[in-house]
Amino acid sequence: MVLQGLREILTRCPGLTHLDVGWCGIAQEGVEMMAVTLPFAESLTHLNLSHNNVRDRGVRKLEPALPHCRKLEALDLSDNAVSNDGVETLCAVVGQCPRLASLVLSAFGVSSLALSRLRSARPNGVQVLLV
Repeated sequence: MVLQGLREILTRCPGLTHLDVGWCGIAQEGVEMMAVTLPFAESLTHLNLSHNNVRDRGVRKLEPALPHCRKLEALDLSDNAVSNDGVETLCAVVGQCPRLASLVLSAFGVSSLALSRLRSARPNGVQVLLV
């Protein structure tokens, strides 16, 4: 039911600016659906996916969709078991999201080298917050 509602919101509300689905248990199935529907959310500025078990696999699924959110300013992926592999994927995304200013991740499982690469993926770029 949550996923169907989320699909409807993303495809029928192109003016949506904030989407908070933290703690909704969307997991992999929800991430896959979001990867297909996020390109419709052209006005999205804030996306909270925290506490959803997104993992590295989910970040890879979102990679081609997030650059379509050209106005995205804040992305929260905290408490999603994103490791160095997911951070490497995010390096590509950060470079394609020109307005992204804030990225929130959990510190567990992410090396300082991966974080450094992420911060340098876009000069004058993104503030990476670790929680």
